[in-house]
Amino acid sequence: MKLHTKAVISIAIFCLLTVVPMVVMKRLSDSALIESEHLSVLAKESSEFAHHFQAVINTETEIGQLLATNHYLIHVLRDANTPPNKQSEINKKAASDFLIHFSKNIRAGVYQEILVSDKHGNIVAQTIQRDSDSVKQEPWWQKALNGEHSLIFTSPKFHSNTDYILGITQPIKQEGATIGALRLNLNLSQTFRHHEGFFDNLHDGVNALLMNHNGEVYFAKSPIGREYYLEILEAFDNGIINGTNTTKLPNHLVGMTTLKLANHAKDDHSNTASANYFSAPHIFVVSEPITLINHFQNENNLGFVLYSALFITVAFIVIVGLLRQTGNDISTLTNVAFRIGQGDLDARSDINRSDELGVLAKTINEMASELGASQTLEKELKQHVTDITRSNAKFRSLASVDELTHLLNRRAFNEHIDAQINRFKRYNEPFSVILFDIDHFKRVNDEAGHFTGDEILKRIAYLIRNLLRSEDVFCRWGGEEFIALLPHTHGSDAVCLAERMRLEVAKDNFDGFPHVTISLGVTEFEKGDDEKTVVTRVDTAMYRSKNQGRNRTSTFYRDANIRDIESPN
Repeated sequence: MKLHTKAVISIAIFCLLTVVPMVVMKRLSDSALIESEHLSVLAKESSEFAHHFQAVINTETEIGQLLATNHYLIHVLRDANTPPNKQSEINKKAASDFLIHFSKNIRAGVYQEILVSDKHGNIVAQTIQRDSDSVKQEPWWQKALNGEHSLIFTSPKFHSNTDYILGITQPIKQEGATIGALRLNLNLSQTFRHHEGFFDNLHDGVNALLMNHNGEVYFAKSPIGREYYLEILEAFDNGIINGTNTTKLPNHLVGMTTLKLANHAKDDHSNTASANYFSAPHIFVVSEPITLINHFQNENNLGFVLYSALFITVAFIVIVGLLRQTGNDISTLTNVAFRIGQGDLDARSDINRSDELGVLAKTINEMASELGASQTLEKELKQHVTDITRSNAKFRSLASVDELTHLLNRRAFNEHIDAQINRFKRYNEPFSVILFDIDHFKRVNDEAGHFTGDEILKRIAYLIRNLLRSEDVFCRWGGEEFIALLPHTHGSDAVCLAERMRLEVAKDNFDGFPHVTISLGVTEFEKGDDEKTVVTRVDTAMYRSKNQGRNRTSTFYRDANIRDIESPN
């Protein structure tokens, strides 16, 4: 045996025969020590409880921020600033359907309600129909509109067996300006069940609750009477911390604060508790009944008596065993740490010690658990982002595609021409516009029926689309009118293309309904134009073709008169 090992054993035996018995006697005579240890455990559990809840709120807040960037919701809010029309009502319904789908299928059971309001307080999308169409008078709305994120507790008072609601508000912005507000109402009990293991860190017999300084309880692990909560508040007001009278606790965010409710004699009350400020004026409280404390004290006293007698008898055997076990435990911890470092987050040590090695083993196990939980949460969040991205893509398609012809609609054309105008201003890239109308289309509907008319619309969409390049934008303008946006195209080239369109339609048999023709207008975007002027000009050119006998092409430029293109009929 090495010399330093002999020295360690000698010192340990001396301590066992002299110091330990005195410590044991002191422990038996001072039951407050057990109470202090439990207070420390409660303080740790209170802190973990608050941090876990904060993690839940952070996750839901991030989801709210993702929803606030939803492209389709922003479209609906932009519609809210324009006169109502049939398309805007369709978009509102689609937005509400999206929120309902998200609430029921992606985050099932977590949300009691989701709603979106415009900057005037009018509700534009919601999952539950409200009696009022406005939230302008609700305090949370004004805060959200001013760009503030906030939590709103809307729970019944003193009833811990009811569903509790936590509202999370989020401003919706576009280009730095607030255009609306989003509110997520979380069902707290469902949210806690959705985040598994929320109360796993609390030991048996311990209760946990979330309350404010008015005695309102938002959530409790198990029901306790109102009198108990008011006694906790009274302890805060009296500044009772660890049994010492101090000044009144400040009503703002502070570090972990432990308190002791002194002089309790009732079995159904607690004599030790720990409070952790979450955000003023909300408090997490973790408490332990006095009966449980007494039980631990009695068990501890009897255990110490037997432990002392046995420990002195087997001192040498225990010391040797501890040294050997210490070596084995160090080897085990080294192996577990190596496996965790290699990515095996399921690796755990079964070391159960009360010394530094035990603390280190517990810390390594907790670290592995937290890393595993973080990976799981990250995977879930990525899946949520994927689901939201797919939903956004689907609703963008619904908002920009004509249902009959599957061409882009007028809304999509407006977005594309805005982008093309910006490129013209920045790079001086030319582009032209062709607008055409089906001649005598009303007569087609009257004589052959609307079904045949729809088939002709789809056929013309097919014919013209095959004449265009992939970069060209072809849209159904409305009714029997179609419009084409031609990037990198001068007016003369656009005229040639328009004539090819006219001839392609004129020669088609249209499944037994021949002689269908179109009248076209052509113009080129010029410096100083905007969307309105170029569309007005091409519309004028098209009606010139209609008035000159149809089945022809006309051009109109800003600094020239309308010119007809000689077209053989």
